[in-house]
Parts: sequence; structure tokens; C-alpha cells
Amino acid sequence: MQVTVNEVFKSIQGEGPRTGRLTVFVRLSGCNLKCEWCDTKYASKGQKIPVQYLTAMISEYRWLDVTWTGGEPTLQQKAMNACMNKLWSYNHHLETNGYYLVNPDKYTTVVVSPKQDQWTSEMLDYYKLYDNVYWKFVVGSSAEFEMWDRVVVAHNLDRRRVFFMPKGETKAKQRALMKPIAEWCVVNGFNFSPRLHTLIWGKKRGI
Repeated sequence: MQVTVNEVFKSIQGEGPRTGRLTVFVRLSGCNLKCEWCDTKYASKGQKIPVQYLTAMISEYRWLDVTWTGGEPTLQQKAMNACMNKLWSYNHHLETNGYYLVNPDKYTTVVVSPKQDQWTSEMLDYYKLYDNVYWKFVVGSSAEFEMWDRVVVAHNLDRRRVFFMPKGETKAKQRALMKPIAEWCVVNGFNFSPRLHTLIWGKKRGI
């Protein structure tokens, strides 16, 4: 079995509930969405390699936390599961847009980041049943924040597992949005997530 991989590297988690944690990132190629503000458009390309080779690459880092990301990693669920089965003693974390449903029990944590106009009630109602699933909403305005706030209320999502993050693929855009979004989070009872890797290194080197 083969898997199409964009890159494998070790870095800190830049977003969501595990921000700042060291992890091995496995960025799989391809995505089912075309977000204009995406900061990983380069993940559309990759190299096909055997699952055994990917497993060996991950093992070389000798770190037990693996974050599967993209693109959209669930497009390659069979290959990803095959690799995870070989690395059964590792802590596997998934970053997904939620469009394709997966079994969260296979992972230590799952971060679902629905995109505007690309989410479904089925997605929200399915994933909210799992305690290891977190939500990450990327917003660039008060209108977008309020829209997702209404979604959270309508679907009774646990606010303790909801993170709001500034939209923007550059340091300047992140810095301009961080303060107002953080203040909205405080007022409305949500968690705030920076895009830490963008602030430190620029566009790459972390999810």
C-alpha cells in the first residue's frame, strides 16, 4: 500500500489544545476544499511512498506523538490507518476539516476545523459525542465569530472544547486579529488559539 506524503518533520504544535507540544508532523497530500486563505496550499503536491517507508521515517524521530495533518489527511484513511497500526504504541493526533467522518477512538486527540459553507449537522452531531474531539474555528471578523457562536449554541457543543483562531497566513495578519478575537473569546466563554508557528517561523513548520 502506498501513501502520498508532502512532508514529515518534528516541530511544536502551533494551534489548538496541544499548542506548544513537541510532535512529529506527517503532512499528507491533497485536500477536498479550496480555501483562499489556506496557509498550506503547497500540500496539494507530494510523493507516493510505501506505508512501510513512512512508518520507518516516523520511527527515526524516536518521539511518541504523531500529528496527522494536510491538506486533508482523511482522504487517505486506509493508508493512514495501516501506518498507525504499525505504530500502535504511539500517540496519534488528527487535524481534519471534518468533512469525512472517522472514528475518534483511534486517536489520542482529534481537532476538527470546519470551514464556512463546508460543514454539516451530521459532522457536528457525530463528533460532539467524543470527549477527545476539539473544535477549532478560524475567523477573520466579528461576523464570522458570531456565525460560529450561533452554530455552537444550535448544536450544543461543549465550549470547553472550542477554540477560535485568527485567520491569516502571515505574521502581520495574525497580529492584527489576535487581540480582538482573544477578547471575544473571553467575553463569550471560548478558548483562544494562536497560530504559533506562523508567529515564530512564518508560514511553515507546524500545523
